[in-house]
Amino acid sequence: MTETITSKHQESKQDSKQLKFELIYCFKAFTSDYDTLQTIEVIKSDSNKYKSPVFLFPGFEGKLKFMEDLARNLNRTVYCLQYPFERGPTLNELVDRLFTAIKKHIPADERINIVAHSLGALPVVKVVERLECENKNVRLCLIDCTPTAIREVVITSFGDMTNESQFENDYLMKFLEFMKIRNTDEYRCYLNLDSNWETKLTKILEIAPEHPSFSKTDCRIILNGFFHCLKGILQCGDNFKKLNAETTLIRSTIKVLPFPDDYETTKYFKNPVKTLFVDGHHFNIVKLQTTADLLNTELGI
Repeated sequence: MTETITSKHQESKQDSKQLKFELIYCFKAFTSDYDTLQTIEVIKSDSNKYKSPVFLFPGFEGKLKFMEDLARNLNRTVYCLQYPFERGPTLNELVDRLFTAIKKHIPADERINIVAHSLGALPVVKVVERLECENKNVRLCLIDCTPTAIREVVITSFGDMTNESQFENDYLMKFLEFMKIRNTDEYRCYLNLDSNWETKLTKILEIAPEHPSFSKTDCRIILNGFFHCLKGILQCGDNFKKLNAETTLIRSTIKVLPFPDDYETTKYFKNPVKTLFVDGHHFNIVKLQTTADLLNTELGI
């Protein structure tokens, strides 16, 4: 049974507006250097080499710069895993890459401290599963996420993949909304004529106007990468092995999903999971000093 422990005088508060991933977030997070980013980078170095480092898994952006505020306030050497959404890897490819990278830096016989935010929960549980298969001792902290919660956010935002072709069409129609195109009948007609994702994407970008800030090449990279990211989330299902890792869930006080306070952590962990609350919302919680303070305490650093 999962144990829920709330911070003093704090509890979740239901927000009438559910959390959604919007395409605008992807465009804001886009960086042209995505293809040169290393899979793992040191954000912060601690002079005490005998302290076990902390490994951070970012949200959907998959980039170090979105975790810098948090890393600055952690009392250890901090590594950040990077998996830019623009690359659009499959979940298995991503997990292979992250597992290989993290193994090069983990201490030989010490506990491994891992922190994941948002979409980072999905690859992190798979990476921890592999580490545990090698008898590694992992201490895990999840920031406002579990795979179940992330999958539900994607379904709320973009729908499920019961009809894959319709999912592709609806996704591209959201791009047209982002472009503020009012008369979309012509575009929808083209989408209904084609059955291949690449063909649909190419046709929409051919007939859509130029974005004032992003080239059509950039738009293709962003749309294609995030599409495969969403597809991977929806196709992963609930095929997860329960983990032994001691785990803490740090989540925002604003409840934006129809889930219990523990985000259904019992699906993923054998042992009770402590749930702590921080005043904030899904996107800013990772930047707050309060979150870093809780992590320092929970990780014993």
